[in-house]
Amino acid sequence: MHEDMASGEVNFTDARFSENPIGDVIARGVERGEIDPERLNARVMRALPSLVMHEIIVTAQPISDQTISEIIDQIFIPLTMPLPGPTRHSEIT
Repeated sequence: MHEDMASGEVNFTDARFSENPIGDVIARGVERGEIDPERLNARVMRALPSLVMHEIIVTAQPISDQTISEIIDQIFIPLTMPLPGPTRHSEIT
């Protein structure tokens, strides 16, 4: 996912991120099967930009690519990746 942002030369200060800061990246992650859309909710969607903003405010430094990669790989992907076994939706129906 972080490669996705890097390849498009986008960052969290781009104007298109003001309404849905990671929507395009999330959509591509869902298409690749890296992200389970059933695990996304408003709080989870706020987690990534909130962690990035927290890092910038706390360190008073521009956020590094390494830090963004760590936030995505160690926190966001595990939080949103498909779980093994039946999904919540398939259990309900």
